[in-house]
Amino acid sequence: MKTVLLVEYFDTKTDEFIGEIDISKYDLKKINSICPPYTAKDSPIYPEEGDDQYMNGYELLENQFNELKEYIHELKVLDISKYHIGITTRQDN
Repeated sequence: MKTVLLVEYFDTKTDEFIGEIDISKYDLKKINSICPPYTAKDSPIYPEEGDDQYMNGYELLENQFNELKEYIHELKVLDISKYHIGITTRQDN
């Protein structure tokens, strides 16, 4: 099984899943620097050292999204005013 890092986006009005973009080829440390992983201080579901692979999901704030799309060019097609955008990890066969 391979771990895949994804940006998922959902319609802001209906919360319907619209699509996903595979961002596995990008440097995880760079992504972590833009989107600091949640830790146990944020919620007990997160590990003490931080969810640095976004196994439990991560909803992007507008400023984080804007910085991330400068690094990940595939995100430039998304308009954050139309979507809820998050990062998650999935096991892919």
